[in-house]
Amino acid sequence: MATRSPGVGSVKLECVEGGVVDRHGYRTCDVAIITYSYPLKLLVPEYASETNCKWIYPITFGGGLVAGDRIDLHLAVGRECSALLTSQESTKIYHCDGCLVTQQDLEAVVSQDALLSVLPDPIVCYQDADFTQKQTFRLSGRSGLALLDWMTAGRMALDERWQFKRFVSRTEIYIEDQLVFRDSVSLKNIPALSIKQSMKNYQVMGTFILLGNKFEKASSKMKDKIGRIRSFGERADPARVWSISPLTYHVCDPPVCGVYVRFLATDTTVAYSMVREIISELTDILGGDPFSHKY
Repeated sequence: MATRSPGVGSVKLECVEGGVVDRHGYRTCDVAIITYSYPLKLLVPEYASETNCKWIYPITFGGGLVAGDRIDLHLAVGRECSALLTSQESTKIYHCDGCLVTQQDLEAVVSQDALLSVLPDPIVCYQDADFTQKQTFRLSGRSGLALLDWMTAGRMALDERWQFKRFVSRTEIYIEDQLVFRDSVSLKNIPALSIKQSMKNYQVMGTFILLGNKFEKASSKMKDKIGRIRSFGERADPARVWSISPLTYHVCDPPVCGVYVRFLATDTTVAYSMVREIISELTDILGGDPFSHKY
């Protein structure tokens, strides 16, 4: 178990009285509360976006988390606000000794007519890393969520592929206080099969969720592109594999709809190109591309 004091962070966004509404219907917002403690630091640049979307950067000292580190981050996105939680680079999870683990928890509340986009760079688990994360989102019937959760095999330049001890990621989404989505990924070696053997040539894996009725057109375009039936004789690209599933939740009127995307890639260059395709319908709302010039 983790033994050190956790790095706790909290950000609350609220609309500015008399603020303007951008072309996507989101109002000017400001940071009402921001707190953080070591090893976490939070940055909210003033001019990161070309729209009213606020970009939030969690930063850890050393660019990663060591054994025993724990991060607890809480976000509250106020009514008609738009926020992006992103990163400057991938989060490194360093090796863990003994029974120490590395933990990262995110809890977010998204109010009516607000949007939260969680689009970080991938998690990179080093050899012998033991990492657990939990992400919980509480939405209203008229709010929106874009969530990217992805990881790489490790330090591939050192041929350190899928050599971590354990990777666990849990996601829960509530709409109007009702649990509508729960996903859990758990990777570890077992006597009969190692992670490296099961992943074969794939070095990146991830999921993406787009949820909210404002994104009906974006979801439809994604389904047409990713879920289309290939033409006769058209070969699949072995470097990239992805699938898409529709989401519909009848917890309010009208029902809340969206999509769930799963993907695999043979390297980070391919993966970044896939991610940028997936979020292409969102970059205008965000006021920029958080992955621009990275790969």
